[in-house]
Amino acid sequence: MNLSDVCLDRKGLYSALSEYRLNKDYLSIYVLYNEIYKYNDTKLYDILYEAMFYLKYYDKCILDILSLHKNDVESFVLLYYFILSCLASNDIFMAYSLINKYKLLDDNKTKEYLESDNCSLLNLKDEDRDYSLCLILVLFVLNNKECKELMVNFFDLISRLYEIGYSEEIVNLMTNIGHIIYNI
Repeated sequence: MNLSDVCLDRKGLYSALSEYRLNKDYLSIYVLYNEIYKYNDTKLYDILYEAMFYLKYYDKCILDILSLHKNDVESFVLLYYFILSCLASNDIFMAYSLINKYKLLDDNKTKEYLESDNCSLLNLKDEDRDYSLCLILVLFVLNNKECKELMVNFFDLISRLYEIGYSEEIVNLMTNIGHIIYNI
């Protein structure tokens, strides 16, 4: 019997998704798309859109996350995968457009990061992983929306993260992401 044929409760679904995620079985996660949408749970959406990004379903990621945003569903992980999908689709302006509307970016702490002259990648280094990754990409988009050399600037960003002392996990993740979105 296929797991997608079984009706799972939220806890069972989260458990199955976590195991698939651990094994990088992104297609099995995607197969549970309709089950995930039954619960309107941000943590479940986060896992789903991570899988869809790695499956290179960029257009679907973009459209779905825009739809979720219209229904006031937001998370830093969703914005992170939205921006990555936009970069992979060569549409930095779409990413910029949602960044300007994203309510999670309106809290005082985040505004201070994004609007102050003191904002730097160094300041984000000790923040929560998902928050840091999202704001790294938000800053990248805000600073490169008019740039033609996004790939060069993206890998320069990774070099700066390494030089600042970000964890090996984050540097490797961003490097792998760069390889995915720029087909290297």
